Amino acid sequence: ALEGADLASGGEATISVTGPDLAGTLTFSFTYEAAGLPSLELLQPQAVTVRETGGAVVQLLLSNFPSSGCGLVSCAAEAKNVSIEVDGVAATVQAVQDSNGLLEILFVPPLLSTATSKSSVLSALDSSSTPIYVNFHLKYVSPSPVIEPVDGPQTGGIEITVTAVGWGDMSASLTAGDLVVTFADQQAVVTDVVGVATSEYSSVRVTLLLPAFDFSGYIFASIAHSSGSPTQDFLFELFSPARIVAAVPVRATTGGQTTAADGRSTTLTITNFPQVTSAGDVLVTFDGTVCGELCEVTGYQNGYDRVFLTVTVPAATAPGDVELSVQYVGQEPTPRGGDSTVTYVRSTKSASTSFTYFTPSPTVMSAKWCPTCHTGRRCIVSGRCGDGERPLDYQGWMTGGGTVTIVVSNMPAVTFDMADGTIAETNSVTARFGSSAVSEAERVVFQDGTTLSLEFKVAAVANAQQVAGSVAIQTAASPLQSTANFLWAFVDNNKEVSCVGSCAGRSSGSQQKQLWATNLQVLSGVGLLDQIAVRFGGLQASGIALIETNSSGTLLSVTTPAFTCASCQTASGKAVVSLDILELSETSPGWTTEFTFWSPPAIVSARFDSVGTAIDLVFDQPTNKARMSVLHTDCSLVLAASSLPALGSEPHCIWSSSSTLTIELSHDAHIVPGSAITLLAQVVYSQNEVSDPSTASATVQEPEIVVAPVVTVSGADSIDMCSDLKITASAVSPRPLLYAWSCTDHPAFNELLAGRSGSEVSLSSGTPVLDEADRTYTIQVTAQDFLGTVSQPSFFRVTKKSSPGPQFTVLPPSLSVFRDEEVNLKVQTTFSRCPVPREGMLFSWSQLTTPSIPAQYMSTTISQLVIPPGTLQPATTYRVVAKVSMQSDPSKSSESEYTFYVKARPLIARISGGVAMQVSSTTSFALDASLSRDPDVDVAAPQGLRYSWVCVVTDGGISSPCLDAAGAPLVLPSGKNASLVSIGQGTLAPSVDYPYEFTVMVSKGSKTRSSFTMPVTVVAEPIPLVGVASNSGSQQADGSVKVNSVSKLVLNSRCSETSGQMRWSWSPALDPASYSLVDGDSSLVIQAGTGALLPGNTYLATVTCTVPGGSPGSAQLAIVVNRPPSGPACQACRGGAVGCVKTGQPVLDSFTFACSNWADAGGEDPPLQYQFSYSGTFNGQSKEVVLDWSNNPSVNLIFPSGVIALKARVRDRLGGARPPVG
Repeated sequence: ALEGADLASGGEATISVTGPDLAGTLTFSFTYEAAGLPSLELLQPQAVTVRETGGAVVQLLLSNFPSSGCGLVSCAAEAKNVSIEVDGVAATVQAVQDSNGLLEILFVPPLLSTATSKSSVLSALDSSSTPIYVNFHLKYVSPSPVIEPVDGPQTGGIEITVTAVGWGDMSASLTAGDLVVTFADQQAVVTDVVGVATSEYSSVRVTLLLPAFDFSGYIFASIAHSSGSPTQDFLFELFSPARIVAAVPVRATTGGQTTAADGRSTTLTITNFPQVTSAGDVLVTFDGTVCGELCEVTGYQNGYDRVFLTVTVPAATAPGDVELSVQYVGQEPTPRGGDSTVTYVRSTKSASTSFTYFTPSPTVMSAKWCPTCHTGRRCIVSGRCGDGERPLDYQGWMTGGGTVTIVVSNMPAVTFDMADGTIAETNSVTARFGSSAVSEAERVVFQDGTTLSLEFKVAAVANAQQVAGSVAIQTAASPLQSTANFLWAFVDNNKEVSCVGSCAGRSSGSQQKQLWATNLQVLSGVGLLDQIAVRFGGLQASGIALIETNSSGTLLSVTTPAFTCASCQTASGKAVVSLDILELSETSPGWTTEFTFWSPPAIVSARFDSVGTAIDLVFDQPTNKARMSVLHTDCSLVLAASSLPALGSEPHCIWSSSSTLTIELSHDAHIVPGSAITLLAQVVYSQNEVSDPSTASATVQEPEIVVAPVVTVSGADSIDMCSDLKITASAVSPRPLLYAWSCTDHPAFNELLAGRSGSEVSLSSGTPVLDEADRTYTIQVTAQDFLGTVSQPSFFRVTKKSSPGPQFTVLPPSLSVFRDEEVNLKVQTTFSRCPVPREGMLFSWSQLTTPSIPAQYMSTTISQLVIPPGTLQPATTYRVVAKVSMQSDPSKSSESEYTFYVKARPLIARISGGVAMQVSSTTSFALDASLSRDPDVDVAAPQGLRYSWVCVVTDGGISSPCLDAAGAPLVLPSGKNASLVSIGQGTLAPSVDYPYEFTVMVSKGSKTRSSFTMPVTVVAEPIPLVGVASNSGSQQADGSVKVNSVSKLVLNSRCSETSGQMRWSWSPALDPASYSLVDGDSSLVIQAGTGALLPGNTYLATVTCTVPGGSPGSAQLAIVVNRPPSGPACQACRGGAVGCVKTGQPVLDSFTFACSNWADAGGEDPPLQYQFSYSGTFNGQSKEVVLDWSNNPSVNLIFPSGVIALKARVRDRLGGARPPVG
């Protein structure tokens, strides 16, 4: 240090460094400035961008300005006539103020057209009116070129515009020959140049054609003068053109009917397409018909490398091939390195394929015959004839009479009287049954689109026989006759055969069945096989024996044949065939009934769930569940021993339904796609246990919809010259991930990162590989899971500053929430390692984007930003800035931008009452959908929903519109005020075999429509109206309630009869001691922690209300028990150590406590949250420290002296968690 007179004048010093590791002496000069001279301590920012309007505010912090020692009083009060000139042009001074003994000046630089370093001067008068000057340089830099669009297809050929700013006077005179624009070393063809140059602003707009490439992804591009200067770099994104690789089904009738489950949609599989977040993100067009009113997107799913869209198909005016196109119209993510506050122009993402419309052939969908009819508008009511029996399918008595109801499709519309169904005289509607006379249609039962239900009388025939039948329709609008054919059998009602016991057997055959055939006479003295034959679906019985014969009939013992021939096909594990007894002396049909062969359950698919936590075995039929109850989850009870090791040490096997076995994998499982799963022999049968036992084996496949890991990156995004750097990547996966790191904008750092596969990158103090200060480095990381799925790249930007400042990280590393969830951001700080004082820190938060976050939350001055639920707007990206500065010196500061997303929830359709209702035809009832809602709107606010109702009855797989008791179509409301449907007394006839299915569809704007179906069983006798609901857990789209196994569950019921007695039952059964009944047994309570409901199972709660002397009414509610997250034990390791070291120095050493490879079951309820705690004896007292829940899977901790016990809990969005792990 200088002393005495040297302090006033300064001086020069020579510094020499010697040492054993140096070849010689290192010598350099050092200059001491005179004490008390004006000094510029901070220029921030040191560079501003050339722009057309406005400008950034620049901060100057000065010491001894305008005079030495002014900081002890007020430098701002002393400084007069403060002015700043940049390159000789006056700047706008905004503020001159004191700041902790320094003078702070805020100014807006002038607009200048050229990007270069500008000589600048600050001047002011001191207290003696002496001019004082401070010279500095302010750098003007060009902003990144504006690219429109910012992306393009790798096939090239599209027009791109690049606008570069800050090239100065040359901009106005540039031509195409003066410019070189390259994309990944390929030069583009420039087609137009427009330049502007003034003293304040300059720009050049270049139009060019994008070259073609054989790859996709981000590429480096540049625009440069042919001389090489100036040059500006930018990033451009190449994408592979979107393709519709499948449309299933790919054809529809001209009326818009398809073979999809709903009969009216097609599912598109689109590759290279942006992620879809709502139906409004896509524009679907069929031959120029834009989907909206006539067709709509009813569902979407985002896979790893493709998007699945379900779209209803509109009607067409004519058959033929049309173009089906899909275009993305949503908001794509901000491009890499872009500004989330800017709206970027992107290329159109669209794909098209051919879709076929055809004119369908007239078809008979069903033909049902009744000997007697119900009185009134229709013969068959609720699937039953007038005698209460089920009708015969495609057959009737040869004696004639009765009524056949034929349902046809794809035939001309018929004009008829809605009141009684009589057909207008201008229509000809006939049916023919073999060679018998033509029958005129008696009436129309209903007409719904292209489906028509007709009733005919049938004439008698002489003999039992099978004949060809047909229905013919000719109308004034369709003069050409339309005909639909079918097969019809006339049967002898005096010949009946029945099974003693069930008419069912195993497909392997060799079972003894007794058959009773009425009016079958067997002659004595003649061989039985010479008189009769018994056939099962055309297969001869393996054996026939006579047990008894008399005047009423004959009892036979028959050995079933094996139903294993090449043409023997089963569906859903069974084959329903004709069982015939034939008299060999007769040519007419004999005795016939139906027989069902049951095959052993087969595994139709074995697939990982979307994140690899479980494997679902789906069988071709309902099974006996290997006789496992919900209490049995040991996989050795159902799987072969050879299949168990790959499942890990503690797998669980849970029957989620009678046809689906879910294998919950242990954290140490190593089974992969391609592995085999085999059932344990002799345990899995058909549900009725008629079949042989299954010995099925299946190859495990990857998930049906593959979901890539989502990588989040945490670390300090601002460091100084003394800091170290630690960047941690994480992603939800049940098994270890392989990470790939890169830094393409810095070759040396990129080389250092190459080959690293771990989740962490660490650089030592000073980060020497990052050799440029005041520069931002962009780091890219991807993760690959055990399924081979690679994540989208995540980018992390870290700025290395030349001036010291605090280092901090905003946690969690990334955040996306729903509107009804809290936003909680925390700043984790560390002091600079540079030799600067360690003192208190100041925190502030600001917002960069709109819509605005309320000021009462953003004005906080603590390290935590908390925004309550219900504050933010859905489907919106928010961008905030956290700033940390030293309390005594605000110039030593760091700030970090943080972006989070508020997601939109889908609409929820609900009908009150549970998942099934039972009502009486003697009373009126209501279907209430007022609890349907838009979850992004406050519950108490108007929901803005539109309601649309339909009702169908499904009989034998054929859905028909609901008819009232008089036979007229049931009319249901639609619109904004149609949340309630009232059904009057006697409106619906009692349902016997099939319930009425009422569906409400709710819609709102561009959101995807949601629907809910309530099966309603109508009985003839008076019964109480019963409903059941629960405010516990989470309401699911199918009306069920999802709960945690350890949480409290309360079910509330209601009964229309106050005197009714309530009774509860469960399937699977629950121990009555596990729950209590309150409020007159109308409410059921399962207390928290009982564990009565086991994870992964679905329970059906049924509540019944019985009135003395009357019939009971009931309602049901499904309870789905959440499977909590699973993973291995969490680990705590000392930071910076080789391997996992669990010892260290108290207070000084930091330990990272991490829960890796935890995943939610099926990825159903993300994101996961983590709570860490530690305990021990400190200063002679036992103490436990419990940290708050967070989205970060790890935490850095510093411990006092002692033996520390650590625990962690991991929970999903519903709060499902396993016991603490250490």
